[in-house]
Amino acid sequence: MRYCLLALIYSLLCSAQTVVKRWDFQHGKGQWYAAHSCAPLEVRDGTLSVRVTGPDPFIHSSRDGDFSLDLRPGHYLRLKARCNLAQAAEFFWTGKAEGGDDGGFTGGKEVHFRMHGDNRFHLYHIFPQWNERVTRLRFDPPGDGTNKAEVDIAFIEIVELPVPAATSGPVWEFAGSLAGFVPNTYVENFRVEPEAVVLTGYGPAATFINSQVDLVVDDRPWLTLDGTASEPMALTIMWRDDTGAYTRDRARLWLPSGRTHH
Repeated sequence: MRYCLLALIYSLLCSAQTVVKRWDFQHGKGQWYAAHSCAPLEVRDGTLSVRVTGPDPFIHSSRDGDFSLDLRPGHYLRLKARCNLAQAAEFFWTGKAEGGDDGGFTGGKEVHFRMHGDNRFHLYHIFPQWNERVTRLRFDPPGDGTNKAEVDIAFIEIVELPVPAATSGPVWEFAGSLAGFVPNTYVENFRVEPEAVVLTGYGPAATFINSQVDLVVDDRPWLTLDGTASEPMALTIMWRDDTGAYTRDRARLWLPSGRTHH
């Protein structure tokens, strides 16, 4: 049987990353503007205030390309924001089309993520899996104008991860690398250290996903995991088959605190 996606779901989870582009709002909103169904953008206490006024709201980073970066899957978006509505949000991106014109924001160049609705600042790590030149961003906040959705943005960054070392076979070494995995829902923060990746969870089920797995596992009856935790926690390992659906089979294990578990 062939499996093509592996997910680790943590009940609670407790090298260098380089910021290649950053927007903060200590000195104003910059070129960001309300493009559709949002009130005019304001800066309050160093944060960009986005107030939704109607359906399909979004804001743009500029009216034309305000940066130009060749981005790869190892680049990701880091957003620090608070929101009063627990719903999905999106980032779109665009680049220069043939002839040098802005290609505009189109379907297929977007990434979804879920925002917390507790009015507290959280870090969101969004992995678009880029492999192209990018020149503008668009942010689609939650809400549709009927629920008074508001988002306060402290900063948006494009961050570059170290290039992972090549591996042979179904082995994922997290020494200085994410090894093809990406933090997904309810991962509040992560850091890449020389010996491991350290994840900090927020909420019921922090998730760490590798969507690049493509293995025939009939002759691989077990999976080995080495890890430690700040407090005891349960882990669930799930996988999709070649139809793209998660199987009913899954592995669960108990990770004790303060010592490595094999």
